[in-house]
Amino acid sequence: MHPRSIAALLLLLLAHAASAEIYKVIGPGGRVSYTDQPPSVTTPNVQLFKHGRGRPAAGDEGADAARRANAPLLPTVRNVLNNNALALEGLHLCMQVLPASMRRYGDTLDGWKSRNREVTERAEQVLAASVTHDARAQIRNGAINDARQLLQQVRTATPARQSAWCEATAGEIGGGGMDLAKQPGVGRLLQSN
Repeated sequence: MHPRSIAALLLLLLAHAASAEIYKVIGPGGRVSYTDQPPSVTTPNVQLFKHGRGRPAAGDEGADAARRANAPLLPTVRNVLNNNALALEGLHLCMQVLPASMRRYGDTLDGWKSRNREVTERAEQVLAASVTHDARAQIRNGAINDARQLLQQVRTATPARQSAWCEATAGEIGGGGMDLAKQPGVGRLLQSN
């Protein structure tokens, strides 16, 4: 896989994250939750938010105000989680297919985690304040599954192509090319309260 393929994979993840819609669900007892997963058609009291638009439900104004304030950040949060999953899963894959280079890939992974810790922690904070526990799990698992699906092409490639892809990817990640601070909207995410 060529370095251009890495960019193509990232663009797919960015497009998926940018298209995310936010749903406000008013559950039993008036409990309000937000999710980027479309609720089932039988779920009553659902509002679709486009970049934070909508009205809060009565009774939960404080928590609802925090959720509404964070709603425009959720596409960026999802983008951060998707790119985090892609970097982590990609380097783990490289450690599996090229065990002789495990230490080097492990060092690349540690460096990447260190450089991106602030962004990933802030994304997790916004996510926790914005959606239910179940929705958070769905978003996280979706990011991991999307990354694994994209990396399936590498898993099924010839050993020579796997090696070339891993070298290019490790260079890109190690050199900061996939750092999350460079992603659209991350500056606003870090400045949010």
